[in-house]
Amino acid sequence: PNALREYSEIGTFRAGYDIVTFNSIWNRLYKTIYDANVVLSKIDGTEFQSESTKNQFIGEIRFMRGWAYLELARFFGNVPIISTPVSPAESKAIKQSTAKEVFDQMVIPDLTEAVNLLPYKNKMQDANGSSVSSEGRADKIAAQAMLARAYMTLAGNPFNDASAKASAKTLLKGILD
Repeated sequence: PNALREYSEIGTFRAGYDIVTFNSIWNRLYKTIYDANVVLSKIDGTEFQSESTKNQFIGEIRFMRGWAYLELARFFGNVPIISTPVSPAESKAIKQSTAKEVFDQMVIPDLTEAVNLLPYKNKMQDANGSSVSSEGRADKIAAQAMLARAYMTLAGNPFNDASAKASAKTLLKGILD
């Protein structure tokens, strides 16, 4: 019953900051970011069977972190940017960045890197070199679509970035062609 009330309040723009749904979303997205930051900080010291597998894993991590920041900026606007592993105490000292800064510093660079590093679905592999094309992991098309979504968000209110619309259109045309 309380969840229905919360979604009703969210849907009618009457939600307060203390709604459990918001706290849950915030915590889960920052947990995704923390995990991604830990992996990115340690991946260079890890051995892989091939450079392409390593690049794929980096692409998947950058996709997840870019997606998490996209959702945080959409839901909350100004949020702290955390790009390295930090302790909970350290994270409290990090100031909020504007939503535009989140897009410019994290969302667009991470998703662009994911597009550059991820293979197409039929070339996706696990750490042992086995195909994972049917496992629902982020591939190049997913990264292109998510990057297009980020650009479409920038093209609308409150950003109204005219160049972002053209970037989204180019990406979506490439996906569909």
